[in-house]
Amino acid sequence: MKNIKIIKINIITYLYILLIIFSGYYKYLLYFSLVFIVHELGHIFFCKLFRVKILKIDIYPFGGIIKLNKKININIYKDFFIASGGIFFQLILEIINTLFFKNPLLLNTNKIIFLINIVPLIPLDGSKIFFIIISKFFSFYKSVKIYYLFNIFFIMIYFITCSKMSNINYTYIFFCIISFFIEIFNYKSLINKFYLERYIYDFKYKKRKYHKKKTLKLLKREVESYFYDETWFSEKKLLRKKFDNSSYFW
Repeated sequence: MKNIKIIKINIITYLYILLIIFSGYYKYLLYFSLVFIVHELGHIFFCKLFRVKILKIDIYPFGGIIKLNKKININIYKDFFIASGGIFFQLILEIINTLFFKNPLLLNTNKIIFLINIVPLIPLDGSKIFFIIISKFFSFYKSVKIYYLFNIFFIMIYFITCSKMSNINYTYIFFCIISFFIEIFNYKSLINKFYLERYIYDFKYKKRKYHKKKTLKLLKREVESYFYDETWFSEKKLLRKKFDNSSYFW
């Protein structure tokens, strides 16, 4: 855990814990904390396994958000296991509880946190897993567009479903909407980081693809692109025009 610089507990989390303690739900807090720790250890385990540096862990009432020093162009399968590590560890906890303890409160707590995390809403694990999967099949630029459009769709579905069940968690919806707008605000930075990584680093690509249309929007994860202009040239030449001959990112 030497590479974890900061573990920051949000002030709302402290208030949430005090509220639970004064309400007398000690067991709920205990089991929630256990599942939370197991979930985060899942992410940490795969980060350690693939040598991805953890910069910070923010702890909120609904769970934790881990900030990583991770390249966008990391191997897709490694990225998938890092994103889904918490869910994998929760499944292991579920198996252990079913075989040895058979604790119904732990079962329900683990189930609720599991279901929340697989929902493909930003910034939950489900959204990261969804984005990784679609980036396997589409260009990075198109994947980001699909990712944002589907997030709007999933927010609407969640809101409609909960409305019919008369069980809307407005705090949860508000948090997801705010997180989505933050993602939209950082959209250009995300795209440019992807391009800049491709320009600076020499990644080991699994495939090559040739395009007659010269645009960086066709770049895809784990695929080296070539473009035609009298002769074929690699994506580095196009990226050089973007970064070396410009005083800004576009």
